[in-house]
Amino acid sequence: MNKITMLKKYFNSGRILFYTFFIIFFLMCFRADMVQQAIGAESQDEPYISLKVNNRPLSDVLKIITSDTGFRFKLNGDWNSYPVNASFENISLNRALKIILQGLNHVIIYDSNKSIK
Repeated sequence: MNKITMLKKYFNSGRILFYTFFIIFFLMCFRADMVQQAIGAESQDEPYISLKVNNRPLSDVLKIITSDTGFRFKLNGDWNSYPVNASFENISLNRALKIILQGLNHVIIYDSNKSIK
C-alpha cells in the first residue's frame, strides 16, 4: 500500500468519526428536551403528587391522580383491577407512575392535551 492510499483511508475514517461526533453533539445540545421526554425523564412543568393507597384497583388510583393533576389515562382494560399498594409524598408524576406500575410490564407515553397511555 502506498502513502497516498494510506492517507485516503485515514482521512475517510476521520471524516466518518467527525460526522458521528457532530450528530451526537447535535442530539445532545439541541434535542435534549426530546431525548428527555423519550426516556421518560421528569420535566420542570410536571406536577408533583402525594398518594397513599392500600390494595386499591389501578383504575381507582388513576382516577385519583386525574382529579389531582388533570392528566387523563388510557389504560389496557386488563389492568383495571390490578391492586396497587403505594405511599409517597410530593414526588413527580412520572416517578409516581413508575412506582405504581412497577409490577407490570409497561411503557408510559405522554400524549398531547395532558393524556398518558
